Amino acid sequence: MESSSPAAPRSPSRHAILFVLITVFLDMVGFGIVIPVLPRLIEEVGQMSLAQASIIGGWMFFAYSI
Repeated sequence: MESSSPAAPRSPSRHAILFVLITVFLDMVGFGIVIPVLPRLIEEVGQMSLAQASIIGGWMFFAYSI
């Protein structure tokens, strides 16, 4: 009779880790491009001051993070 011991948990493969790292990198690049431009874009599109546009942009990022 063979004893059935639980299999050892497999470590994540290198491909999975590489995929996650590339995804996070691309996400950070996207934020790095959007964050500096967003207040001026909102200012032009919404016809408001830079201070108001920055507040709107802050609320937009807050809502996105939820």
